[in-house]
Amino acid sequence: KSLTTKSVLLMDGHFMDGDIPLFLDMKPEHGFAAIVRDLNRLDATFLQSLLSSHASGLSLLPVGAASLPLSDIPPSCVAETVDLLGSAFDYVVVDGGSGVHEVSRPIFERALCIVVTTICAPMIRKAKFVLDELRRMEIPDDRIQLAITRYTARAGAPLKETEAYLGKSASWLIPDDYPLVCRSINEGIPLTTLAPRAKVTKAIHAMAQRTLRTMGEPKPLSRFAKLVKRLVGERPQSMTPSEVPVK
Repeated sequence: KSLTTKSVLLMDGHFMDGDIPLFLDMKPEHGFAAIVRDLNRLDATFLQSLLSSHASGLSLLPVGAASLPLSDIPPSCVAETVDLLGSAFDYVVVDGGSGVHEVSRPIFERALCIVVTTICAPMIRKAKFVLDELRRMEIPDDRIQLAITRYTARAGAPLKETEAYLGKSASWLIPDDYPLVCRSINEGIPLTTLAPRAKVTKAIHAMAQRTLRTMGEPKPLSRFAKLVKRLVGERPQSMTPSEVPVK
């Protein structure tokens, strides 16, 4: 959000165990679960009532439940939600969690997919599974990118082996700073505020900048989309207990 004045929405797509509000020190009362319970109500006004606003200006659509079984979520519900969000916001970012599920197919079909992993055997195996599933869904290869986190200079040879095993070159190498990242998560303060000059922050910042360039400027909105955007944004709902700026 600190990179653009455009509207940005973050959706927690880890339906079974969403924890984005924890990372942002937020306590939302509603979220995507309400849409699943009553998809017929989904319109701009209903959507607006489910969103939370962070002090940075970022909007959030959390899961809104301790756990949301995948069997309870029809893919059409995900598709309609994402399409409406796309009409209301210039940029929509979805945290897909650690797996790939058929219910999330509508998200992957519409998105630039970034698979995040570290260079350790269990995580590499998970990344291979995710990449294979995205390929099975026939997501174009140029819309699948790989980010390696906790990277150190000593990982030169293992990095090449990892890329060969995954069949994908890393687009980004995010340096290791475990203590700082843990502090950011535990305190609910984004790295851009907690340590804006840290190497890990600068690397993530560069990744976001390049992603914005890859995506290009948002397309001009239709008259309907402008109406949706106005309805969704006209009553901002702040649910952030601490006023920590992240710009």
